[in-house]
Formats: sequence, structure tokens, C-alpha cells
Amino acid sequence: MEEVGIQYWVTFLNGVAGCEHSHEHAVNSAKIFNQLKPMLVGTGGLTLFSGTPLLEEAERGEFTPLTEKEMLEELRTSLAVQTQRYADLSSNR
Repeated sequence: MEEVGIQYWVTFLNGVAGCEHSHEHAVNSAKIFNQLKPMLVGTGGLTLFSGTPLLEEAERGEFTPLTEKEMLEELRTSLAVQTQRYADLSSNR
């Protein structure tokens, strides 16, 4: 996309791998972002909604969601591996 001048963003979905794979998710996502070199990396946190298969897995103990502190640690790990820094300086006005 860079070759034709298309700028793009990617999103790091914080917490999506659960406690069991949090570190790998953070490191591997950052490595991919380093290769892609997007204009911006956004982040969002996983929310488990009622009636969804992932919440049902969590209730059965098959998926362990991250605590808020663990989500911050995962994000910090990802940022430590990323070689580029991104900033969204745009305004909604």
C-alpha cells in the first residue's frame, strides 16, 4: 500500500489473547506493526459481552480475561517492542 501512497492504520486489540497468551500477543503484534510501518497504531481493550461465545468460555474457565493492570502491562510490552512511535495529532473540530 505504501508503494501507491495509501496510508493506513492498524489496531492493537489489547487483551484478546487472554492471560495465557498475553506476552506472545504483545510481542508478535508489535513485530508485525514494525514490518508494516502503518501511519498509526490504535489500541482498544477487549470487552466480553453477554451472550457471546468468548464470555461463555470465560465463565467455563476456558479463557482468562486480563485485569485492567494486566492490560496496561500488555500494552507496555507491545510498545517496548515497537520500533516506531505514532501519534494522532488530529482534531475532531
